[in-house]
Amino acid sequence: MAQIHLNSKNDYYTLKKLYKAKKWLPYWKALNKNRERFFDIGEFPLDECYKDDTHYYEAFQSTDKDTGEPITIYHMYELRTDYMHPFFRYHFTQEEIDKSIEEGENLLAQGK
Repeated sequence: MAQIHLNSKNDYYTLKKLYKAKKWLPYWKALNKNRERFFDIGEFPLDECYKDDTHYYEAFQSTDKDTGEPITIYHMYELRTDYMHPFFRYHFTQEEIDKSIEEGENLLAQGK
Protein backbone atom coordinates (compact mmCIF):
# COMPACT_ATOMS: atom_id res chain seq x y z
CA MET A 1 0.00 0.00 0.00
CA ALA A 2 1.40 3.40 -0.94
CA GLN A 3 2.20 5.99 1.71
CA ILE A 4 -0.01 9.04 1.71
CA HIS A 5 1.72 12.41 1.72
CA LEU A 6 -0.07 14.92 3.88
CA ASN A 7 0.87 18.51 3.10
CA SER A 8 -1.49 20.50 5.30
CA LYS A 9 -3.68 20.31 8.36
CA ASN A 10 -6.64 20.07 6.01
CA ASP A 11 -5.10 16.94 4.45
CA TYR A 12 -5.16 15.22 7.86
CA TYR A 13 -8.82 16.07 8.35
CA THR A 14 -9.70 15.02 4.78
CA LEU A 15 -7.95 11.69 5.29
CA LYS A 16 -9.93 11.24 8.50
CA LYS A 17 -13.19 12.02 6.74
CA LEU A 18 -12.64 9.77 3.70
CA TYR A 19 -11.11 6.65 5.24
CA LYS A 20 -11.71 4.27 8.10
CA ALA A 21 -9.78 4.73 11.35
CA LYS A 22 -7.45 1.85 10.50
CA LYS A 23 -6.08 3.96 7.64
CA TRP A 24 -5.92 7.45 9.18
CA LEU A 25 -5.10 6.72 12.82
CA PRO A 26 -1.37 5.95 12.27
CA TYR A 27 -0.91 9.34 10.59
CA TRP A 28 -2.50 11.14 13.51
CA LYS A 29 -0.46 9.13 16.02
CA ALA A 30 2.71 10.11 14.17
CA LEU A 31 1.97 13.74 15.06
CA ASN A 32 2.98 12.87 18.64
CA LYS A 33 6.29 11.28 17.63
CA ASN A 34 9.71 12.66 16.75
CA ARG A 35 8.94 16.29 17.51
CA GLU A 36 12.49 16.52 18.76
CA ARG A 37 15.60 15.34 16.98
CA PHE A 38 19.34 15.70 17.19
CA PHE A 39 20.83 18.63 15.29
CA ASP A 40 24.51 19.07 14.43
CA ILE A 41 25.63 22.12 16.44
CA GLY A 42 29.12 22.24 15.04
CA GLU A 43 32.70 21.10 15.26
CA PHE A 44 34.30 21.06 18.73
CA PRO A 45 37.62 19.97 20.21
CA LEU A 46 37.39 16.59 21.93
CA ASP A 47 37.85 18.10 25.41
CA GLU A 48 34.63 20.12 24.94
CA CYS A 49 32.59 17.15 23.68
CA TYR A 50 30.32 15.20 26.01
CA LYS A 51 27.41 12.80 25.99
CA ASP A 52 24.21 12.99 28.02
CA ASP A 53 20.47 12.62 27.39
CA THR A 54 20.38 15.63 25.08
CA HIS A 55 23.89 15.64 23.57
CA TYR A 56 26.30 13.31 21.85
CA TYR A 57 29.28 13.61 19.56
CA GLU A 58 30.73 11.72 16.64
CA ALA A 59 34.26 11.47 15.34
CA PHE A 60 34.97 11.86 11.63
CA GLN A 61 38.15 11.31 9.70
CA SER A 62 39.33 14.16 7.52
CA THR A 63 42.49 15.53 5.99
CA ASP A 64 44.32 18.62 7.17
CA LYS A 65 44.10 21.19 4.35
CA ASP A 66 47.62 22.49 4.92
CA THR A 67 49.62 19.33 5.59
CA GLY A 68 47.48 16.63 3.98
CA GLU A 69 47.75 14.58 7.20
CA PRO A 70 44.75 12.57 8.39
CA ILE A 71 42.96 14.20 11.33
CA THR A 72 39.94 13.44 13.49
CA ILE A 73 37.25 16.07 13.87
CA TYR A 74 34.39 15.95 16.37
CA HIS A 75 30.85 17.13 15.79
CA MET A 76 28.43 17.71 18.66
CA TYR A 77 24.72 16.99 18.33
CA GLU A 78 21.99 18.45 20.54
CA LEU A 79 18.40 17.33 20.99
CA ARG A 80 16.17 20.21 19.93
CA THR A 81 12.58 20.79 18.91
CA ASP A 82 12.14 20.14 15.19
CA TYR A 83 9.92 23.00 14.07
CA MET A 84 9.66 21.40 10.61
CA HIS A 85 7.68 18.52 12.14
CA PRO A 86 4.06 18.54 10.87
CA PHE A 87 2.77 19.21 14.40
CA PHE A 88 4.38 22.65 14.32
CA ARG A 89 4.24 23.39 10.60
CA TYR A 90 0.51 22.78 10.36
CA HIS A 91 -0.32 24.41 13.72
CA PHE A 92 -1.95 21.46 15.44
CA THR A 93 -2.86 21.61 19.10
CA GLN A 94 -2.22 18.71 21.43
CA GLU A 95 -5.91 18.64 22.31
CA GLU A 96 -7.08 18.10 18.72
CA ILE A 97 -4.53 15.34 18.20
CA ASP A 98 -5.51 13.60 21.44
CA LYS A 99 -9.21 13.91 20.55
CA SER A 100 -8.68 12.40 17.08
CA ILE A 101 -6.55 9.56 18.43
CA GLU A 102 -9.16 8.76 21.06
CA GLU A 103 -11.87 8.86 18.40
CA GLY A 104 -9.89 6.55 16.13
CA GLU A 105 -9.15 4.06 18.88
CA ASN A 106 -12.84 3.99 19.84
CA LEU A 107 -13.81 3.35 16.21
CA LEU A 108 -11.28 0.52 15.96
CA ALA A 109 -12.60 -0.99 19.19
CA GLN A 110 -16.09 -0.94 17.66
CA GLY A 111 -14.78 -2.61 14.51
CA LYS A 112 -15.33 0.44 12.30
